[in-house]
Amino acid sequence: MALISSTGNHYVIQVKTNAKTLYQAIQQAQATESPLDSYTMVDRQHGRTTNWQIKVYGVNQAVLRKKWQNLHRFIIIEKTSTTRRRGLNPVISRCCSYRISDLVTRTAEALLVGIRGHWGIENRVHWVKDVILQEGKNQIKHPTGAVLMAVSTTIALNFLRKHVHDSIKYAQIIFGQNIKEHLSYMRT
Repeated sequence: MALISSTGNHYVIQVKTNAKTLYQAIQQAQATESPLDSYTMVDRQHGRTTNWQIKVYGVNQAVLRKKWQNLHRFIIIEKTSTTRRRGLNPVISRCCSYRISDLVTRTAEALLVGIRGHWGIENRVHWVKDVILQEGKNQIKHPTGAVLMAVSTTIALNFLRKHVHDSIKYAQIIFGQNIKEHLSYMRT
């Protein structure tokens, strides 16, 4: 935290159940306090309706503010998704996530936009590298080799998206069927 603050940056960090004191403090704030700000957004895509609700609470506990430098906000995001399929009952899923932040001037709406934007990066890059390209299964032990492999994977991902197809799974198939044509892009 000190490094983040000393460089003039800010943080919004997800809190998981293994940070028991912090997790419980957020739950207590949610149960006993009124939020400083809240915002609700509804998103409809691909037969799914997702309701995002964010609530922002102030941090009053001096102990937490001392341990977590510049801690000013608890952020709670509740996501409810309803998926409808023809002839079937709707499937409803709910999840709640907690975060902490040193940001004081951001509205609940601005925080939600930023957090969802980060999820987009997570889904568009990291998930694809982990699941589709199976980057986690490589056996490279040397740190330099691991970095070179990660950079190579990212270059391949960007190449496939730009020159072949936005769906990486489909792009791999197309690339394999037209390998000579696609390799010509690399020569130029």
